[in-house]
Amino acid sequence: MQSTADNAHCQLRYVLPFTGSCLMTYGLWQGAPAAFFVGCVLLIFLLVQGLLLFHAAAGVRLRRRHSPHAVRGEDLRIHVALGNHSLAPLLDAWVSDAVYPSGVVEETMRLGGVVPPRKVFRFEYVCRINKPRGEYEIGPATLTLQDPLGVFVRRKKLPVLTRLRVYPTPGRLQRRIPFLHHPLWRRVGEEVISLSGYAGDFRGPRAYCPGDLLSSIHWKATARYGELTVKEFDGNAATVVALLVDFRRVSLRGLGTHTTHETALGLAASILAEAVERGHVMRTVFIGGSCSYPLEGAGTRYLQLVLTEMVNLRPLWSQSDFTGIASRQVALLPFGSTAVFVLGGLAVSVEAMSRLARDCRMRSLTPVALLFDDRKFLRRDVRHMEQDSHAPPFDEIAAAYRRCGFQVVETDVVGDRREGGSA
Repeated sequence: MQSTADNAHCQLRYVLPFTGSCLMTYGLWQGAPAAFFVGCVLLIFLLVQGLLLFHAAAGVRLRRRHSPHAVRGEDLRIHVALGNHSLAPLLDAWVSDAVYPSGVVEETMRLGGVVPPRKVFRFEYVCRINKPRGEYEIGPATLTLQDPLGVFVRRKKLPVLTRLRVYPTPGRLQRRIPFLHHPLWRRVGEEVISLSGYAGDFRGPRAYCPGDLLSSIHWKATARYGELTVKEFDGNAATVVALLVDFRRVSLRGLGTHTTHETALGLAASILAEAVERGHVMRTVFIGGSCSYPLEGAGTRYLQLVLTEMVNLRPLWSQSDFTGIASRQVALLPFGSTAVFVLGGLAVSVEAMSRLARDCRMRSLTPVALLFDDRKFLRRDVRHMEQDSHAPPFDEIAAAYRRCGFQVVETDVVGDRREGGSA
């Protein structure tokens, strides 16, 4: 039906001006004033109609409104307001909105009714976000106007661009991290936790963990139970949560949007959102990333700041010492904080992470390891193949982290199991 109507409009576009010209020529040649008058009226009518169409196109204004940020796979609702500031009504109009740069994807809306002069026509459409994290522009839009007879068609580009920030896709955890089990019941940033070897309300003895101070050993209980036991007290400690994300280029595996870096950012985004909601003070460090300075704060504004930094985060060309930087960041944390390490199981050796766990225990910090299996991602280098051939199963790696004193949280990562060589 649409093609039939277009063919009819195309025929009228040439038939009407030709008919008017023929009538005028016939009236002049044969001396028929009636035919000449009809031809003049027809041409003047078409001319006025074309001028009104161009005038209406010049007076059209478009505004676009949507959420400034979204996540990949989310449906973004876009509201468009088309204002007619001319003196002529818009009888037949289409709006083609370029959803992404270069107009690869367009959403075409045909206005259902007449837009009178000095009025605004509002409509909306839904766009599925299928782009990876980054900053994009929606627009420009193209307006197509047509008169009722289809003689004149006017297309006008409306350079209306709105920015859209695509955040990392949140990751999925197999179980919740212990410090996220309940909201803080004291003032934000402080709660009562167990501290070993500090004066306070005595809580009781517990088994010795690597990193506990020797001065905190309960010798009588050790002799009674036949194993090392330490004294545990109640004390006030900060609830600062340090999030240390491995973003080094040497640990990068995978291609496109399915990489270890994207997985680490998604997991970090999930933890940040829940920890900020529960009132924790956060400290985020991207080790090896272009954002080399730590981000510290709390609340929704802080969450937005970190997510904005994640949008354009890229790995540095230089190699970074993960354990060295992490050890310096751990030394800056107040007593009682929680250090969460987001990394792949093969990215750092268990011996190096054992030293980090010992440093955390010496400062009464709680070390948490968010591990995902690197082998589920496409190998980018021969070095990755060597690591995979000598590495134990992922369950054994997680068990080794637990023996070092980490609270291990495994993640549900669906990987690309294709065999890859050097890239």
